[in-house]
Amino acid sequence: MKNYIKIILSIIFLIFTTNKIFTQSCSGTWTSVSNVCQNTTIGNGTAGYIKVCLTTNNIPSGGGTSCSPGASCGTTGGGWSPRINIQTSGGTTSTTWIGSTAEGTCFYVPVQDGYAIIQGFCLTAGTVITYETVDACDNNLCSGATPCVPVNCNNCSTSCGTASGFSSNPTVAQVVSACETNPFIPALQPSTTNTSCYDFRATNTTVNFNVIITSNCSGGNVSAFSWSLYNATCGGTIQTGTLASLTFSGLTVGNDYVFCYTFTVPATCTHSQHCPYFVGATVLPVTLSKFDAKYDAGKVNLDWTTETEINNDYFTIERSSDMENFEVLGIVKGNGNSNTKINYNFYDKSPIKGTSYYRLKQTDYVTELINTRNLFP
Repeated sequence: MKNYIKIILSIIFLIFTTNKIFTQSCSGTWTSVSNVCQNTTIGNGTAGYIKVCLTTNNIPSGGGTSCSPGASCGTTGGGWSPRINIQTSGGTTSTTWIGSTAEGTCFYVPVQDGYAIIQGFCLTAGTVITYETVDACDNNLCSGATPCVPVNCNNCSTSCGTASGFSSNPTVAQVVSACETNPFIPALQPSTTNTSCYDFRATNTTVNFNVIITSNCSGGNVSAFSWSLYNATCGGTIQTGTLASLTFSGLTVGNDYVFCYTFTVPATCTHSQHCPYFVGATVLPVTLSKFDAKYDAGKVNLDWTTETEINNDYFTIERSSDMENFEVLGIVKGNGNSNTKINYNFYDKSPIKGTSYYRLKQTDYVTELINTRNLFP
């Protein structure tokens, strides 16, 4: 498994000013009271996304009773139904949460200045919201962590990683519980066309694909859906298809493949997460959730995290200035078999000037196969 990440060694001076002085927390809990207008400022000035989750839903059902929030909530007139808005310097985002919205539902609001205002309209007491500032990979930034570099995994050679694998048809709950992906931050927007690619290892000659989509679409979740199947070396398309057929046939048991699907989000809704899965396939030896590089004090700190490991012998760290010719920097021993999160670290103590590409290669000590996956910022 090979993973690429690019880092440019340069010094950037950031100068900014703000006229906001708040002492609000980066993460916390907001609880509604019986009030026509309830305003609370959240965030601590950390730029990124504020993740807002509905923990307890006591929003009046059936539309509730309309009210007149008034000027303190920036409204005029009456007839407003119960709602919760998130207001930032970039505008106001309505949650569209209602009495039947499932508890645990989350969404993300981009914040440049690190602050937002929760507005409660016409609510009864008892609705609870949790919030935290996160980066584009859903990592909490409240402890001062360095924001991740989003992965552009829209072709065979830059896959998103491994999707979940099952021997028989799973339930929706099983797929969601085993989901390997992060939420889309920000959400995939209406009428946009997107491509995602995933690895899998065939355990049958026939493998079925499907995906659980979290969205606010009222009808179909996707349009113009198509897919392509490749071998692990991305040497050419093996099979293609549409939404009418999601079955790959004639596969070689034990071989690794890459599957890419392209779709368009309907014009009236957004997608917040995809949980792809395969039936008749298994995940690759290592599930990698992070691979980051950070330049600090004359060296580059490379760190990566595995969520699961199967027969993982070791990692090889490689570097290139042109993404074609790589040199080996070192080897880090794997942990064999693991179902818990494991963090790894390696220092490039003599980085080259300009743009560097770092590649992480994983070697399985049972099959001695090398699987590749590329990461680009």
